[in-house]
Parts: sequence; structure tokens; C-alpha cells
Amino acid sequence: MVDRDRLPGSAGFVRRHAVDADAGIVLAEGGGVTSQQTPRARGRRALRPTFDSGVRPRPLVEGIVLGGRYRVDAPIAEGGMGEVHAAHDLTLDRPVALKVVRPGAAEEERRRFLREAALTASVRHPNVVRVLDFVFIEDVAVLVLERLAGTTLRVRIEHEGALDLERGPRYLDQLLGALAACHQSRVVHRDVKPENLIVVTDPAHASCGAERLVLVDFGLGKPLARHTPLTADGVVVGTPGYYAPEQLLGRPVDERTDIHQFGVTAYEVLTGRRLFERDGAHATMLAVLTSEPPSVCEARPKVPPAVEGVLRHALAKDPEDRWGDVASLRRAWRRAWSLGAC
Repeated sequence: MVDRDRLPGSAGFVRRHAVDADAGIVLAEGGGVTSQQTPRARGRRALRPTFDSGVRPRPLVEGIVLGGRYRVDAPIAEGGMGEVHAAHDLTLDRPVALKVVRPGAAEEERRRFLREAALTASVRHPNVVRVLDFVFIEDVAVLVLERLAGTTLRVRIEHEGALDLERGPRYLDQLLGALAACHQSRVVHRDVKPENLIVVTDPAHASCGAERLVLVDFGLGKPLARHTPLTADGVVVGTPGYYAPEQLLGRPVDERTDIHQFGVTAYEVLTGRRLFERDGAHATMLAVLTSEPPSVCEARPKVPPAVEGVLRHALAKDPEDRWGDVASLRRAWRRAWSLGAC
């Protein structure tokens, strides 16, 4: 339970951190912001934040003001690693979302949360959720994100079934734009699925029906330039039906892992069916490894035949047989649907 009297009431209690996917998150003494790879970091001692085992992240409580700036509003979502609340930035008078790790989270989960902040901040693209701030308040890490007023693709599919062939392909084209930006920033998402894709109204995207798809939740993200494991050996995290085979087999992941997950998501958007879902997690994972995807054109006859080949290439079991990069996949996707830039 949160002790409201001990929560900071001024910005003096808030330690701000540089968020950098290459340098990591680094604290300068005195609360300043620095990075191990910036000139101003040289000559001053930098401290990496650590989590004392006796300090437990506390849940957000509606109505409190964090750091004298962020008023916590209603909860938005809760997952295995953390929770997300709507909030209001009192300084800039704007809506935001606050994400914290759950109380009692394991050390590995808390470190992954720091990595999530760094990776998300390193990718700047209209179809990727924006990081607005990252602070420690009484040793509780708080990730401040843009608040997205929209619905997930999961909700859309559950309510509508297969999405119409005007919107669905354009949503997926925007997803490819997001993944291209991730890979250009040397980040592989590793958890692409309808739950992590939010559709928001955006007049700036008039050519796309005034809707913008946004990729969220980099909790399983991995920097491509590093080889430090984010999970214990032999532990598979994520949603079984959206794994790529190499994830299940404990093999290296790269951009082609996201391409496989795009294929799984695209099949579901176009057909309303979960591609590899079976009775139970074990059977589902076995299907990912051994089952060939059924024809998307047979499930949805109005899908152009060229889309079949594009998705089969994306869904190949061996990464070497997939599209080598998202740019090539996106060009083929647009040709198959006769899509223009969106």
C-alpha cells in the first residue's frame, strides 16, 4: 500500500535519468542527466541505478501527485510485469500515461523495465509510442509515455472479426513502418501482436482514414547491437501463438523475428483467426514449430493472391527463408495491395 505522506511533493525528490539505448540509463551525481558516451560524462563520476532488494516499487494510487508534477488518474492496463495508469502532466497541462513495475517484481523484471525505457526512447516514429519522461521517485522507476486515446487491434478483431480490406492492410502497412524504424534504431521488438497495437484517431493521417496505428510495449525488446540476455537461460517469455520458431528453440533473434510476428498478426487481421492457436500452450508452441500456415486466400477469398506469397515468405520456419528486411517486405506488401504511401 502506498504511504501518501511519504510521496514527494516537489521536483526535488525526483531524480531524472538519461535514456539511451546504446549507453544505457545512467545517473550523474547530484541528479543531473548524463550518458557514458557523451562528452559531458567524461571527467565526472556516473552511477548506474541499482535496485536495493529492500525497496519494492509501489503501485500507483489514483489521486496522488508524483514529483509535484504527475497526477495519477484511473488505471489503463495491468500485466505480469507492471501496471499503466492514465495521468495528467500538471506542468505542461497534457494527458500522459505512467508505467511502473509491479510491487515485488523480480530483479530481472526491474532491469528489463529499465531496458524497455531505453529502447522505446531510442525509436522515434509516428507509429511508435513516444517516451516523454523517465524518473525515479523514491527509488520507484516511472516511465512517462504519450497517452493514446484509442483501441487495440485485439479489441477491434474481437468486436468485428476480420477487419475490412480497406483498413486492415493500411494498419499493417503502418506496422511495417514502425518495425522499420525499430530496426533502423537497432531494436527488435519481439512481441508484435494485436494487444500491442493501438489505433488512434489522428487527422494528420487523412490518407489512412484519419487513423494511426501505434506500436507499444517494448518490454521484451532487445538491442540488436548487444548480446546480453534479458531472460534466464531456457526461459521463454511472451505469448505462445505469436512466437517465432527461433524464440522457442532458444536461438538468436533479429529483425526476421519481428517479420514472422508481423505475418502471424497480419493473418489474424485479415481472417479474424489466430493462426497457431491450439488447445493449450504446448500444442500451440508445437504448431508454431511444425504446422504450415493455412491459405489466407482460402480463409478470405477477396484477399489478392499476391498477398499469399508475401505472408508465406514472412512466415517461413527458417529465418533464412524469410524476407531479409522490413523494407523489402513493405514494398511487396504495398504492391500486393496496390497501396500508396500512408
